[in-house]
This record gives sequence, C-alpha cells and structure tokens, in this order.
Amino acid sequence: MLYAFKAASERHYEAAEVLDSNGKIADSAHLLGLAAECAIKSVLLGSGAITLNQDGGFPEKYKVHIEKLVSLLPAIGSGRKWPGYHAKIQSIGYFATWNADDRYKAESEIPMRHYPKWKEAATQARALLALASGEGCAL
Repeated sequence: MLYAFKAASERHYEAAEVLDSNGKIADSAHLLGLAAECAIKSVLLGSGAITLNQDGGFPEKYKVHIEKLVSLLPAIGSGRKWPGYHAKIQSIGYFATWNADDRYKAESEIPMRHYPKWKEAATQARALLALASGEGCAL
C-alpha cells in the first residue's frame, strides 16, 4: 500500500472546516482527529522517527488512531528530528479524549465540549506538517 498521509491529512482537515462552517461539528470533530493522526504519521515517517516494515507496511504498533497514538509519541525518535517536532505540538494530547468510535454514536453522546481543543490540536498538527515539509522531510 502506498501511504499518502500528508494528502489524507490535508483532505480531512479541509473537509472538517467545511463541515464546521455548515454547523456539522460532530462530523468535523471526527475528521479533525483523522487529519491530526495522518499529519503525525506523515511527520513520523518523513523525519525518519519510524520506518515502514520491510514489506512496505506501516508498523503494527502505530496502526492506531490518534487517541492511542498520542500516548506513544513521547518515546519516539531519540536523537532524531522527532523530539523537536513533538515539542511543537503540545496540544496533541487533547486527542486523548477523542475516540474513533464516536462516529457510531448519537451526536448527543459525543463529548463536544472538547471540540475547541481538538480543533486547536489538529491545527497545530497541520502547522507541524507544513514545517516538516518546508524542512525537507519526505512527506
């Protein structure tokens, strides 16, 4: 599989903005989580903090959604660019309250009080993706 995390992140973020501007906040929240997840995975790969498996597959440990990925981030990439990048996305931890399974719930059951923080974190992840791209990471 050819991973296009950068393109997927941009697509999800832009769709989230459209949904937000049309009052579809719950759906926007879901896409913001996916956008942040894809941005982080793109930077992890592009910075060399993690590598694909020999068969070109994504490492099993990191085949998780953003709410689980955030807990793995502090331990990644000792001595590489990742620690510096990780420091630029301090709000990414807000996604610990996001849940991919919320897409199956009634809107009233989704903890939308976290939406502003999720949006802030996704926006930081997007900015990190632009920074890493500008620094020559192969995204």
